[in-house]
Amino acid sequence: MDLTKFTELTGIQVPAGQEAKYTAVIRRTKSVLESMLGYSLKPKNLYTEKGKVQYEGFIPMEDFNFLLPPDEEEGTYKLFPYKESDRYFHIDPYNNVYKAKLVVPTNDNEFVTILDLDNVVANKNAGGIGKFIERYWQWFTWQWYDSWKLRYYAISEQGLMLAVEADWLNCYPDDLMYVWADMVMYYTDPNYSILGNIATESIEGHSWSRVNRASATGALAPEYQAENVQILQRYTGPFGTIARNPV
Repeated sequence: MDLTKFTELTGIQVPAGQEAKYTAVIRRTKSVLESMLGYSLKPKNLYTEKGKVQYEGFIPMEDFNFLLPPDEEEGTYKLFPYKESDRYFHIDPYNNVYKAKLVVPTNDNEFVTILDLDNVVANKNAGGIGKFIERYWQWFTWQWYDSWKLRYYAISEQGLMLAVEADWLNCYPDDLMYVWADMVMYYTDPNYSILGNIATESIEGHSWSRVNRASATGALAPEYQAENVQILQRYTGPFGTIARNPV
């Protein structure tokens, strides 16, 4: 969001001389939103497939000279940790999923595919947004997988990761943008600082600050209002502070 988009959404013209203040609040509220959602509003964590191992389950370690060629990309890849016992693998919000793989990450935002996962089931909500894929019952029953764990004493966070190729939600849906605009309006109120609802008062020569999620009129900050929390949870990734992940 920029000042032009803020005016478009709210109909409010930024007062002359306050452009820097509003720009700072936009940056601050963006950071708050990203923390609540669990991912950057500008896509990051994007990877490229370097190639595939020649034998299922073979871990190439440092030798990547004899790889099979990578798949042609339809979307973009992101990498996620996983727990093999989970029924659902939680990933960032997406519009479409094309592939899922078990991979070993390398340098320079690349990975080597150890196994292509079949029977990938994408689950979407009523709005057409997906936030997880289902675990197929035969996954992690491969003979090589148990041997690999015994040999390398490793779990997802220490070795293999889940690579998902998808069309990620990298635009700004209207409902999310209106929540963001409401946050900017709220935090540009002169009674509060951009650090979040900090009102400073002076009593008998002593200055003190109080922190409260509610404004002087009793209204919650937009990101804590129930209807807006529901909107944010619609787009929350697995690492968002308000995520509700099925197990």
